[in-house]
Amino acid sequence: MPVVFSELECRDGQKIGWIHLNAPKALNAISLEMVDLMAHRLEAWAQREDIRCIFLDSEGDKAFSAGGDIRKLYDSMCLHPQGPNPYAEDFFSREYRFNFNVHYYPKPIVAFGHGYVMGGGLGLFVGCSHRIVSQSTQLTWPEIKIGLYPDVAASYYLSRIPLHWGRFIGLSGALLNAQDCLLSGLADVYLADQQKMDVLRELQAQIWQADNFAQVDAVLEKLSGQRHEALPESLLTHNDAALSDAFSGDDLSVIEQKFAAIATLHPWLQKAWKDYQAGCPVTALLVLEQIRRAQHMPLNEVVKMEWMMSIHCTRRGNFREGVRARIIDKDNTPVWSYARWQDVPADYIASYFTWAGQNPLQDL
Repeated sequence: MPVVFSELECRDGQKIGWIHLNAPKALNAISLEMVDLMAHRLEAWAQREDIRCIFLDSEGDKAFSAGGDIRKLYDSMCLHPQGPNPYAEDFFSREYRFNFNVHYYPKPIVAFGHGYVMGGGLGLFVGCSHRIVSQSTQLTWPEIKIGLYPDVAASYYLSRIPLHWGRFIGLSGALLNAQDCLLSGLADVYLADQQKMDVLRELQAQIWQADNFAQVDAVLEKLSGQRHEALPESLLTHNDAALSDAFSGDDLSVIEQKFAAIATLHPWLQKAWKDYQAGCPVTALLVLEQIRRAQHMPLNEVVKMEWMMSIHCTRRGNFREGVRARIIDKDNTPVWSYARWQDVPADYIASYFTWAGQNPLQDL
């Protein structure tokens, strides 16, 4: 099974629901089957008084989850290159609805985000109530490399951290370490990888009271105080002055000029600049627009907006071409629909944010 579910008994007879992502060969990439399995089980556990909290982790040392099931989406885009694409429309509607429900789940969900936490896996992780990062955590929205855009509510989160950080992260796909995640509000607690099972043991040792959330807070605070590993230096704060100067506005011509200038200041920035240069020009414009629009939007409206954007991406070629070049053929030479962002018409970008038909997430 790609997801394994368990119920662990606590000292007082109450239970912890355990969700274990179990697709290590695929770096626990989130498939539609996994979405449906988790959605069904969480809905059932929400109705049971004896389930006091949820623990979410994954198999293998490399990744909590390295994204979504891109291969099936690619096959569907090849089959329906200009749409309609029934599989893609269904995939994104069910995935986004599930992650929206995770964000508002009535019980604590404790996610242990070790290793790579990327794309669709990051969308799952960041919506949980208690998000743990470790010394191995490498978190990123890498969608500019494949011609998509940071999705699964990324618009909401990237627009609510310092905007110059949000723009940089979205445009570059830069890897964030544990300290970066904490300071940007994308995680809550730092623990060592070897403390993962300690979390479960402490949760099982609880005598559960009325406020499950407060008790989980206390458990994680206790464990955090017991760790001995020092947090890594934040790359975001180390380079904050340069990032603030380059990404303080949303004019891509200014950003690009300043980004090139600061790239020599740090190897992390140098790699980020190279990844941006190799990325999709349309995605770069979408990133700035999604962040601009999402700043004052509630989460439900963000999710509806992203569904429209994603379906447009499946119909316009860049996403398909990016997956082909980076993942399928691995020639790393994508041919984007526009070679330069300066050539992209303004109304072309605006069209990603409109939809003539019915949005399946309209009821959120």
